[in-house]
Amino acid sequence: MPKLTNNWNTVKSKLLRTIVLSFSIGIFISGSLLLLIGHNFAKSNMLDGLKIAANIIADRSAAALIFLDQEAAIRNLSSAKSQDNIDFLCLYDINGQLFASYAFTYQKKHCDETVTPKQVEDISEQKDIVTIVIPVKDRSDFIGSLYIQANTKPLLESKILFSFVILSVLLLSLSVAFWVGNKLVKHALKPLDALYETSKVIANNPLSPDRAEKISQDEIGRVVDVFNKMLDTISQENEALIDSENRFRTLSENSPIGVFLKYGHSDYKYINSKWAEISGLTTSTASSFFECIAMPDQEKYLKTIDDAIHQLCPKTIEYRFIHQKLGSRVLMEYISPIENGARLIGSLLDVTELKTAQNELEKLAFYDPLTQLPNRRFFKDHLDFAIASAERDGGKFAVYMTDLDDFKKVNDSLGHDVGDNLLIRVAESVRNALGEGDVISRMGGDEFMILINGADDSLKLDNTCKRLVEALCISTKSDSQEVEVTGSIGVAIYPTDAKRPEDLVRCADIALYNAKAHGGNQASYFSLELSRRIREKLRLENKLRRALDNNLLEVYIQPQYLASTLEICWSEALVRWNDKDDGFISPEDFIPLAEETGLIHRLGDYVLNEVLAILSKHGEQLSLLGIDGIAVNLSAKQFFSTSFSNGLAEKFSKYQVDPKKIEFELTETTVTDDVDLAVVIMEQIRSLGCRLSLDDFGTGYSSFSYLKRFPLTSLKIDRSFIQDTPHQQHDVEICCAIIAMAHILGLSVVAEGVETQVQADFLAKNNCEYLQGFYLDNPLSIDELLNRANKKQEQEQLCFADTTSK
Repeated sequence: MPKLTNNWNTVKSKLLRTIVLSFSIGIFISGSLLLLIGHNFAKSNMLDGLKIAANIIADRSAAALIFLDQEAAIRNLSSAKSQDNIDFLCLYDINGQLFASYAFTYQKKHCDETVTPKQVEDISEQKDIVTIVIPVKDRSDFIGSLYIQANTKPLLESKILFSFVILSVLLLSLSVAFWVGNKLVKHALKPLDALYETSKVIANNPLSPDRAEKISQDEIGRVVDVFNKMLDTISQENEALIDSENRFRTLSENSPIGVFLKYGHSDYKYINSKWAEISGLTTSTASSFFECIAMPDQEKYLKTIDDAIHQLCPKTIEYRFIHQKLGSRVLMEYISPIENGARLIGSLLDVTELKTAQNELEKLAFYDPLTQLPNRRFFKDHLDFAIASAERDGGKFAVYMTDLDDFKKVNDSLGHDVGDNLLIRVAESVRNALGEGDVISRMGGDEFMILINGADDSLKLDNTCKRLVEALCISTKSDSQEVEVTGSIGVAIYPTDAKRPEDLVRCADIALYNAKAHGGNQASYFSLELSRRIREKLRLENKLRRALDNNLLEVYIQPQYLASTLEICWSEALVRWNDKDDGFISPEDFIPLAEETGLIHRLGDYVLNEVLAILSKHGEQLSLLGIDGIAVNLSAKQFFSTSFSNGLAEKFSKYQVDPKKIEFELTETTVTDDVDLAVVIMEQIRSLGCRLSLDDFGTGYSSFSYLKRFPLTSLKIDRSFIQDTPHQQHDVEICCAIIAMAHILGLSVVAEGVETQVQADFLAKNNCEYLQGFYLDNPLSIDELLNRANKKQEQEQLCFADTTSK
């Protein structure tokens, strides 16, 4: 490559040409202006000279015209020969007739014989001829005129000479300018030459540490700074690129997934060790990768790669890969095109175990792992499909909801392992009882849902119910204990009972509830009457919630009497509900509802708080009546709730009530559900100082061994044994046995439901300590009790006053 300063197209040559051309144009314009100014100046001088000479000759010629002396006029005209550029002179009289003339020998043109007289000066130019007319006057009188014709030859000679001088100066200036400009440009472009030399070094070695020297602080210096900064940036980026490549290579070689770079489908340019491990191929055999892809997936693989290349977007594909040594596996490949699709970079992952786990998860998502039956999710989807099909075809089908009766007792008594084994046997038994096309699903716990197609045949549905009831009746045993379980079934029919899936399930649930309410081990069909009862139940539930929210329930107190003296000694709290719309609602209606819906916690807590508030505020007035404490009924859910036993001490502290004034009544079924836990909770309650009594004794399953373990203070004989005494001998014997057993255990006895004097006398005779019933007293509101207490206090005060006066 030639040196930069020797090339015609270099910056230096262009700058020199620009300088010389600009200087030449300047000199030319300046010379032209000077030439024009000089010419005008010379012309003005020439004309002024001619006018002066003409005026002198005109003045001299006046006398010749006056005296008509022609010779004197000619002599006078010839005096103008001192002016080299005058061609001839003509003197005319007042009438314009030629009077005298003088011409140089070389001038051929002569004066006109007659002219128009001109009384004013006049100068005219025509080409290179100048004509001057001067009036001749005698004092102020016009007597003739003088014509002088001159040429401009001196002006032309002066112009030529001046032009020559200007051209000489121009050439000399250009030479000087070129020499000086060359020196200046060479000096100015020295940094560019240095930059050029550095660029050649960088071109041969882009990573060279050489940098251009900054010679000047001008624009070229700034270019050098930018050039060097660009080289530094390239160097830094190259170092970063090398570092990135090293990191990528390290990451790639230690990556848990396969990494590759390839052209097209099978031209692999790079594979990492994990790719080779996954595929079982090496760098030399990598091109055979495509051949190992399962035949059904090869077309999909090629299409995915073509789509990635043409669409210039990443793609993911999953396919089966079959290797002679590694066997069949599932691989997932991520492909991303680079360089406009010329190359492909991607990753390879062995997802065989993941796919196996995914299949297992899908199975867990739709199948119950214990019974291997479809689960709730599967049943819901299948139910949606069945409704869509029946709606389209106008068909009918039935939904059966089943669960086992008292299954909880199996788990509690025999253990969960036995319960799980029982569920497996039930699932198999029910599956065998169904026909082809029927679907059974385990919804959770001991609840199963069954979908039966062809519900048009009611006889078929009945027979299915019978088979299912029989299939649900299974016995199981463990450690010589044998338990037989039965099942209940609720049936709802599409579209007779409901059309939406959730409504169908709800209807089947209502029917199942009805079957259980009638003793279980049977099937029940949904009906509008059942629905009406359930709606009524929901209505009552909502009213109960609002009543609890607004404190609309009342606590009544029913006194308990000493059997021996018939004096009040204790009492029991009874909840009452007087609704503004429905009037009095029996506890037998809303307390079981509260148990079922979970509202029993709020209801029990409300009653206990009301009782503690009564004792705190009116305890002294109640004591006047003999009421030393109040018994409060506890439900099983409330009793076994940890918040209940843990919060008792706080409640007594809050209301400032002695725990000895509170007695908790428990039913036999409450404490026998979990005897060991019940004993722990009872002991916690007794440790506070509260009394404990077992309510409705004789109607449950309590045994003498259980009673010995329970830290009770009394037993309450159920009203069912009292109402026929002493006329019914069987009830008499039961009452006597309960009283005797309670005394043996050190417990006092309370008889509830005492409604006659005969009953009261019988119980007192047989050592029953306490009586409660309508015969003795009705449940009373706190206001009624306070009125009674006030009256008693007034009577006592009157008696005291009488005694004092006597």
